[in-house]
Amino acid sequence: MKNTSVLDTRRRKIRLVHFVHVALDVVPVEDDGEQQEETKEQFTYLQFAAVQSIKRVLEPDTMMMHYLEIPRGVWYTQCQRHLGLHQVLPPVSFDTRPLTLNRKKRRRIMQVLIMLRMLKKHGGVAFSDFNTFLLRRINVEMEEEMVVASQRKSNRGTFRMGLHMMQSPPGHPFVEYLERKIVEMVESNDVKLHELELDQVVGQVVLEKYLEEHHRAESGANVTKPRSSIMDGVVIGTSNLFAFDGLHDLLTAKVEPSLAGKFRDVAGFHIDTYDFEKKTADTEDIRTIERMQEELTLASEWKSLDTLLGAVVRLVVTANTSAELEPVFT
Repeated sequence: MKNTSVLDTRRRKIRLVHFVHVALDVVPVEDDGEQQEETKEQFTYLQFAAVQSIKRVLEPDTMMMHYLEIPRGVWYTQCQRHLGLHQVLPPVSFDTRPLTLNRKKRRRIMQVLIMLRMLKKHGGVAFSDFNTFLLRRINVEMEEEMVVASQRKSNRGTFRMGLHMMQSPPGHPFVEYLERKIVEMVESNDVKLHELELDQVVGQVVLEKYLEEHHRAESGANVTKPRSSIMDGVVIGTSNLFAFDGLHDLLTAKVEPSLAGKFRDVAGFHIDTYDFEKKTADTEDIRTIERMQEELTLASEWKSLDTLLGAVVRLVVTANTSAELEPVFT
């Protein structure tokens, strides 16, 4: 008789999660105005908590970390036993002159390209850094043969892609297309990479491709054989799927009745370390979160915070139920 349990396991798709780690200090200094950091970037408690949140919500079989250099810090050692390790090379060269992207933009591009390449090869759910907190499931299961991405809210009415999390089956043409277009833009030193944020650039690429294929489909309406499209099986979530700009609320808001419904339908938060729109890390909220990560060295200090951030930490790293946050997200 055949061992059906083994066969079932083999047929079942692995629930695979990817993380990308590119520390700023491994990105070369290429501009006279940039300075090399005196201290190496450390893996933080919040990044540890973010991993716990994703592990808790997605329940993956395997979590992989794709990195240029191994993260540093005690909190990395606390979660490394959960991570398979895969060292990678820089995905693209930024040698083009005379215009040079700042290091934050170069790191962002590297993170996204590594994320796309891992999805292209392996499929699964991928995070372009360790700064995304996932608080509940989205409506598409990991096993679905679909690409799932999100939008980022825009005050200017432009379509912007959320690039901190993406889900895809291996080899999907949409993922391959995005990777190829970003590499082409870097190699040609496209001015858009200098003038716009990366999520805006990718949003334009996606929108232009969608309109191109939509027009082609309309012009070929009488053709009996249907055309395939790289957009087939692609789902772009609503702009409130992730609170990409929720750092101020995380730091200041109290979990009180006045916050009820504030983040209705939100699945997670991203903790920004750089304001790409203002082109600076010197904002009050970013300075505050950086200072907290230096001063709060114990897990208990984070869990005792009376802000929304404290409630999020209590949810993801303890056996706490979601009752505390339920009014905020419903």
